[in-house]
Amino acid sequence: MDPRPTAVARHATVHLAPRPGTDAALMNGLLHDVIAHDRVDHDHLDAHAVGCAELQERVQEYTPEAVSTICDIPAEHVREAARILGGTGRLLRVVQDIVLSGTARLADVVLPAATWGEKTGTFTDWDATSEQPILTTAAARIEKTAPAEGPSRAPTTTAAAPVSDVGCRTAGSPRRQQPTRTSTRSPRRRRDEDRSGPARAAPLRERPGAKAAARLRAPQSRPRDPPPRQLSVQRRPQRAGAGAVLGTALTIKMIAYVGIAPVVNALVAGLPPRPVLIGADVVRAAMALCLPFIDQVWQVYAVVFVLQAASATFTPAFQSVIPAVLPAERDYTNALSLSRLAYDLESLVSPMAAAVLLSVLSYHDLFRGTAGGFVVSALVVATTALPVSRTVTGAQGSVWHRTTLGARIFVATPRLRSLLALDLAVAAPTALVLVNTVVYLRDVLGRSATDLAIALAAYGIGPMLVALAAPGVLERCGTRTVMLTGAAVLAVTMVATTVFSFRPGTGWGVLLGLWLVLGAGTSMILTPSARVLRDATDEHTRPYVFTAQFSLSHACFVLTYPLAGWVGAQGGLGAAATALTVITALGTGAARLSWPRPGSLASATVAPATVATATGAAGEDGSRAHRC
Repeated sequence: MDPRPTAVARHATVHLAPRPGTDAALMNGLLHDVIAHDRVDHDHLDAHAVGCAELQERVQEYTPEAVSTICDIPAEHVREAARILGGTGRLLRVVQDIVLSGTARLADVVLPAATWGEKTGTFTDWDATSEQPILTTAAARIEKTAPAEGPSRAPTTTAAAPVSDVGCRTAGSPRRQQPTRTSTRSPRRRRDEDRSGPARAAPLRERPGAKAAARLRAPQSRPRDPPPRQLSVQRRPQRAGAGAVLGTALTIKMIAYVGIAPVVNALVAGLPPRPVLIGADVVRAAMALCLPFIDQVWQVYAVVFVLQAASATFTPAFQSVIPAVLPAERDYTNALSLSRLAYDLESLVSPMAAAVLLSVLSYHDLFRGTAGGFVVSALVVATTALPVSRTVTGAQGSVWHRTTLGARIFVATPRLRSLLALDLAVAAPTALVLVNTVVYLRDVLGRSATDLAIALAAYGIGPMLVALAAPGVLERCGTRTVMLTGAAVLAVTMVATTVFSFRPGTGWGVLLGLWLVLGAGTSMILTPSARVLRDATDEHTRPYVFTAQFSLSHACFVLTYPLAGWVGAQGGLGAAATALTVITALGTGAARLSWPRPGSLASATVAPATVATATGAAGEDGSRAHRC
């Protein structure tokens, strides 16, 4: 029983995956079906249980159909599980716990779990101290070997290290029969144990596992007869952790963004934007529907690659269509402001919304909702009047020519070179915040996990404030002034962040202020960046340039993300902040030097007719060289 398709679940006869928080209803449903089919040992219940009538009345309403509705499990699975539980003659109960809990007392095999106490040999059984090191457990496999000759005995466990007697007692061995040792138990607790021990143990018959537990508690020097039937616990390497899977998935995402986007754009260059956008949404919806059926790590990687490749197709195509839908500069600027506001608001709200929805929905329902969102997006695109900006002539030239066209236009246009430098200046503080915020809070300031959300919220509030004020500021000051000012704000704030990293005693409020300003500075660059792209292109070159911006900006993160993590891990937060501050300063300086002032000759837009694009501007000899 596990909501996740774990390795154990894949080998189970029946896998019950209840909605989180509904396991009690599932247990009641199993009891209902066992009682309804009279799969009950009445003699045992009469001798050892009380309240059976009340239990039977309580579980009457938990039919398999009702449990199916509550837990999101097929009713047939509930019936099959109840049939297996009620029809078996003996259950092998294996428990792993760090304390001798009530469940562990009733288990046949107890696997002691390791905690921080393994370093000192302290077993966290409230006040008990183990005299031997705790067995560090890992993913284990229990195998039943061939029985030896002689009378059958109870199963035992073997392991590579001594096991504390605290983790091996069963209900057949009362607490007062423990070996004498020094203990810090209070007199009241010892008195309660002495009073309750014989009374609790008297009516219980000796369970088959009691002798095995007694042998494990015996001193190690005492010889023991080899068990005729042995359960051997063998270690095997642990599977890749969630962190490794997440890191690989993010790497695949960046590969799709940087390498796939230009290729896909070149392949669909001859198509109108509507089918391209709808097709990308359909692919993303299909990948979201595949998520509930994933049970292998490689499947995660495959779905992430296809999903992000579709996103790398949709986003540049969508961004390049907006200038044609809103040709007026004021309308386009307002659209960019609202788009940035929606993006930042989604980044803040979506994690909390997902957490709230998971409290009432299953992961499968959440994935279906994600797929539904992509379907709605496709329907909106299908019902919206879009100008046909891509013509058949726009698909001329080789695939390689169209793939690299956007990057070559970036290199040939001064203001676009400045935009690329500004992308690098944005990537450095963004990597510092997203990668190292948790380290600042946990290791430097000693804050809680709740404060992580507050710090990231401060970083998200700054961009929203800038996005709201962007239309009026851009109209008064111009795109160049706003973006270069934002870069200067980032450089100065990164210097302050570096000082804070070496002298963190200034406090929690300073970090919030720095993160707020860094978020505002990034928004001063990102919000008007599409205006630069629009002004430097025409309807034929625009899709290529927007795709190049999408790929090159994410390529900057391929540099800064590992830098923030690796340098921070090896040299500390101060070293990471220093390296990223240098990158921010270099990007800011390069952008200021490369971006010509308004009115100068170099600031003129590259004439679309003089750009050797895929529009037939290539020479009659078939040459595809880009020239200005």
